[in-house]
Amino acid sequence: MLWALACASLLFMLIFGDSIMLSKINVAVLGAGPWAQRYHLPALKILEKDECIEIAGIWNRTIEKANIAANQFNISRVYNNLDEVINDKVIDCYIILVHSDAVFNLAMLVNQSNLPIFIEKPPGNSFEQARQLAENIKVQNVVAFNRRYMPINQHFYDLVSNTEKPYFAECHFYRNAKLTKPFILETGIHGINFMEYFCGAVSAISKVQKSRTPNGEEFWICDALFESGIRGILKFFSSCGSNIERYELHSDSQSLYLYCPQIYTTDRPGRIFVYKNGNLLETIYDQDKNELETAGFLNEYRDFFSAIRYGTPTKSNFINSAHSLKIAELIQSA
Repeated sequence: MLWALACASLLFMLIFGDSIMLSKINVAVLGAGPWAQRYHLPALKILEKDECIEIAGIWNRTIEKANIAANQFNISRVYNNLDEVINDKVIDCYIILVHSDAVFNLAMLVNQSNLPIFIEKPPGNSFEQARQLAENIKVQNVVAFNRRYMPINQHFYDLVSNTEKPYFAECHFYRNAKLTKPFILETGIHGINFMEYFCGAVSAISKVQKSRTPNGEEFWICDALFESGIRGILKFFSSCGSNIERYELHSDSQSLYLYCPQIYTTDRPGRIFVYKNGNLLETIYDQDKNELETAGFLNEYRDFFSAIRYGTPTKSNFINSAHSLKIAELIQSA
């Protein structure tokens, strides 16, 4: 009898899959600005069925924007204030999509509910704020450093992991007239965070050269030492002739070059060049699917919801993000 029930259960799972066993995750979104409406909310709508989630409510400092987003993405509830967000007993997690100046207060506020938290990067506007968040938020969490979640970048990470005795890495983070200030804290930190993903945490920064272009815009070049023993160079240009993010890693016999297809860059489709013993061994192209997939937005949410359901560790979180912000702050303030 028990054997028959087990067989029936197995057959049921094979036919219908395990998605029917998932309980729905109700999400509260805080922030309805352009970035949320262009990338995050569409990503969540795509995942509603496969991940068994629902955007149960949305809040924005300007309620008109929340209403616009609610109408566009069929969200049933618009919160009038943050008290309504905190007191909504239907909610299972929070997604915070606001400017870095507002992240700290919002994250600390919703943390009172002891529910999982997803935030856009960076985790606060200073290392001190990021440190406090890392110390205080113990629930499952993701900080949306999407480079860790891009499919081609993950492939690069896997190649690095299988490279014997790498000794040098380099980051080229170049933008054409990207005059966001502070550039490294708000934008260039992506390059630091991804380098820390495949090389290990930065243990020391040295020889920081902070210069200006003929038009007066700042750029930075510095040396880095990673805990893995790999040495490296980081380059951040806010005003040059190209929009690229490229990463490289070298061992005695192998060199890897990643042309990252990030939003606003020109390396589309993304690709990896693998050299071995002086010869081009392989060129690996990104599948360049839906932009939300290519740029990692879907995968960062999959990571978050998996952590909620199964308690799995996340690739990007308050702890490792705080360290990246510490390094960004050191370079920015040089």
